[in-house]
Amino acid sequence: MRRILIIGAGIAGVSAAESARRHYPDADITIVGSDEDGFYNRIAIGGYAVGKRTLPGMRFAGDNYFSRLRIVTRFGTAATHISTRTREVVLDDGPSLPWDRLILATGANPFVPAIPGIDGPGIHCLWTLRDATKLREILPGLHDVAILGGGVLGVEAALDFQGAGHRVTLVEQKPWLLPAQLRPEDGSVLNDRVARQGVTVRTGVVVCEIQSTDRGPSLVMSDGTSISCELLLLCAGAVPDTRLAETAGIRVDRGIVVDEYLRTNVASILACGNCINPGTTVGLLWNPAAIQGYAAGANAFEIHIAYTPMIHPIHLKSRELPLFAIGPTDLPDGATVVVDAGTDARGAWRRTLIIDADRHVRHAAFIGRTAGSWSIESAVRKRTAIDEDILQKGQIPDIIDHLTPPREHTPTGTGWVCRMCGYTHEGDDAPDICPVCGVGKDQFLAA
Repeated sequence: MRRILIIGAGIAGVSAAESARRHYPDADITIVGSDEDGFYNRIAIGGYAVGKRTLPGMRFAGDNYFSRLRIVTRFGTAATHISTRTREVVLDDGPSLPWDRLILATGANPFVPAIPGIDGPGIHCLWTLRDATKLREILPGLHDVAILGGGVLGVEAALDFQGAGHRVTLVEQKPWLLPAQLRPEDGSVLNDRVARQGVTVRTGVVVCEIQSTDRGPSLVMSDGTSISCELLLLCAGAVPDTRLAETAGIRVDRGIVVDEYLRTNVASILACGNCINPGTTVGLLWNPAAIQGYAAGANAFEIHIAYTPMIHPIHLKSRELPLFAIGPTDLPDGATVVVDAGTDARGAWRRTLIIDADRHVRHAAFIGRTAGSWSIESAVRKRTAIDEDILQKGQIPDIIDHLTPPREHTPTGTGWVCRMCGYTHEGDDAPDICPVCGVGKDQFLAA
């Protein structure tokens, strides 16, 4: 019997196991995961931390899900060493496990900036269910929370915490939030929208030092000001977890290096998810990790499914602040920027498209209004050219109508699928909000 061992129990590892079972029905499949909570909804841990979700609601799979698939799970067990010579993985709680094919899905770890005092009391990460559980216990007694990092993780955490009644200060060293996904003009609109939600937004400043006080951390800023809080949450990004790979002689360049079939430079070892080189895909997103896991599981033996890196969008999981962004933000020669903007009851909204010289949508950012994002996402991926006469009008609604497939969002009566997490809803209409990951109705696609 062929043995497949998977290290990592996140969406990439579980997708790899499910795919391996589908393609190799007689294989012996084992998942090893250091997180004792096993497989859960990583997307929703912010909601769990602030008490908006229950523990049962964080589970994707029932107690017998893996046993029905004949997948052995070793949750709460850490792999400490890979022997490529004997094809064994050493565990921290018992005998080594042998393998014929090894799939690394070790994910990523929170990035901790090198700031003096960052290891002091009252400073936390929000990365695992264990982190969320600890925060859930202490947050009810706290009022002032500071969040370091204005990327997707930081913005979503700020909205979660503010929505739960905390006074939140969000700190980002770039002049605007989501600097990796938005251009300055769009980022300025997002800054305003987040501030209108009740979050104090501090951008364009650097934390020079973190001092410990009787009340909690105090952030000394580069502009001479300070931010006092009772809890500091680190959301400064993440780095691929490559520790096991490096000690095993697997090639690493920021992340584990893989080929188009997700194979490493060591025969019989594959890798997928957030542990691989960030240049392979968009990091920290659910769908790319799931797709990679599926390909890696299928490619364990004789099947060869190439993984083609795709441009994946981001969506904020907030009903009050809809946001969609996709594609690089730079402005190449000959590109055209098309913008429409306005103000509604919730503040300013803005939609931006960058059209390259060949009339392809290269980048899009919709803040406050995300209608039509499906059509734009499809056009970016397929490199659909916009007709010259439509582009000459310079109107985003005309471009969206031009790019919209005739049957987009047409219900089939069989159900709707959440594009963020894969939750399936039965009925003729999509739910107002996904009960699993919390995105709005506009992120459901007719099944």
